[in-house]
Amino acid sequence: MGRHKIVQDAEDIVRYAYRLIDEDGYENFSARKLAQALNVSHMTVYNYLGREQLLDEVVIMAFGQINEGLDAEVALCKEDASHPCRIFHVVSQRLFDFAQLHPQLYRFLFQSGFGAKTSNPKVRAMYSGGIELVRDAVPAERFEQLRQDAYLFLVLINGLILGYLAGRHGADEGVLRLNMARAFERLLGPACGG
Repeated sequence: MGRHKIVQDAEDIVRYAYRLIDEDGYENFSARKLAQALNVSHMTVYNYLGREQLLDEVVIMAFGQINEGLDAEVALCKEDASHPCRIFHVVSQRLFDFAQLHPQLYRFLFQSGFGAKTSNPKVRAMYSGGIELVRDAVPAERFEQLRQDAYLFLVLINGLILGYLAGRHGADEGVLRLNMARAFERLLGPACGG
């Protein structure tokens, strides 16, 4: 039986790419494997989406899953005038939860370097826009320092999570969560008034 020349729903391409990266990792992802999963020729895949555009859509789908329901958490954190930056602790927990469920996708998002190389401004903003969550809840004179501290915090969190996924330093979940809490208190507690 021959391969199909069309894909019934172009969104299927993104869903299958997401699933393949989730199962096999980004380093093992290819248009041929994707086409095989979709039962189309590999050239058919590129008639719908180029490689970078396809990977951008996978990133958007993954961030959508990480951020699902985050608006309600942001609102609660903004109401906490004494520590509106608590949202970054919430984000770190969400990142770890996602990493546990989808370790290969997490590595793709935060270790492959794809996000830094993409030309898609929407995707690039997903990596750098987290600080905007609390912009209007923090005094303007503290915002730039907070931006720098939040960046350091998220880099540290990603390093801790990637180390955990790689089994480095014998880290177990409890130790990782304690280190995440320490990172929050040391880096963001002072910047956010905590």
